[in-house]
Amino acid sequence: MDYNRRDVPLEVAYADWQPYGSIFFPTTVTITLAGESIYQETRTNIEVNPTLAGTLFDIPAGITPVFDAGLADRGKRTSQYVQSFAAIGFIKDGAHTTVDAVEIAPGAGVFHLLDSSNNSLVIEQQNGIVVVEGVLHDLRAGAIIDWIHTNFPGKPITHIINTHYHLDHAGGTRLFAAEGATIVVHAAAESFYADMLQRTNTTILPDALDVNPVTPNFQTVPQGGSVRIDDALRPVVVFPVDTTHSADMTITFVENAGVIFVSDIYSPGGAAGGGAIEFNNAVVASGINDPNFTIAGGHGGTILYGDFLTLLP
Repeated sequence: MDYNRRDVPLEVAYADWQPYGSIFFPTTVTITLAGESIYQETRTNIEVNPTLAGTLFDIPAGITPVFDAGLADRGKRTSQYVQSFAAIGFIKDGAHTTVDAVEIAPGAGVFHLLDSSNNSLVIEQQNGIVVVEGVLHDLRAGAIIDWIHTNFPGKPITHIINTHYHLDHAGGTRLFAAEGATIVVHAAAESFYADMLQRTNTTILPDALDVNPVTPNFQTVPQGGSVRIDDALRPVVVFPVDTTHSADMTITFVENAGVIFVSDIYSPGGAAGGGAIEFNNAVVASGINDPNFTIAGGHGGTILYGDFLTLLP
C-alpha cells in the first residue's frame, strides 16, 4: 500500500542470474510500483556463506525496544513505503504522532509543528486554520488535526498547502481533504492530487477519506504567479519555485508574521547548496527577501533570512 497511490501492484524482477560457487544469484533487481520503475540494483560482488559476527544484529546499548502490534501490522501493509526511505538513509519508521509545537514568534499565531522526521506549519487565521505540508501519512496527519482541534476549538481547517508531491510531504493530504480543506498545490501537480483523492476504495489500509469520501476543492499555484489566501488577520501567499528537486515545488509566505516555509531544497540547520540557491531565487523574485523574515523548514528548524544569506555558496 502506497499512501499516495493507495492499493497498487508492487513487483520485483530478478534478472541476469550468474553462478557464484554452486549457487546462482540475480545480479540485477528492479522494483516497479504501479508500473513505474522506482529502484534498480546491480550486484557486482556476491559472497556466498560469509562469516558474520555474532553481535552484528545486537540492539545497541541504551535502547530498549518496545513491540507495538499495531505499528507492526501497519509496517507489513506499507513495507514498500518504509523500505524505500530506509534504502536512501531516511528512516520513516514509527507512528510520528508526537506534535512538538513551537510558536515562531510570541503572539504571531504561526506554529512550527516539529517531528523527528518531517515538520508542518499551522497558521491561525480569523475564520480558520491553514496547514502547510501534507506530511508523512494518515497517522501524522491525524495527530496534527487533533492538535488543531484541541488548540483552536471551533475553527475549521480551511486549507492544506503542499510544498510538493513527494511521499513524505504529501502522504497525509487525504485526511485534510476529509476535513473539508481546500487543497493548494502547484498547477503541475493538480492531476496527481485529483487522482490520489478520488481513490476511496482502499482495502489494504483504509483511511478517513475511504470512510467518508468528499469531492475536494483545489486552488492551483500557476507557474510565474501565486495564490493568496486572504484574511484580515494573517494573509498567506503561495509561490512556485523553479527547482530540479520537483516540478511542483512551492514556498509559503505568512504576511504580518514574516515567515517563509520551505521543504527539501533547503533545511535550516543544514548545508545551503544548489537547492538553497533555487529557493533564494524564488524568495527574491517574490519580493519577500527581508533579512528579518524567518525561514521555517519542512526539515530542520528555523533561521533568519539574513543569516541564511551568509550561508549561500
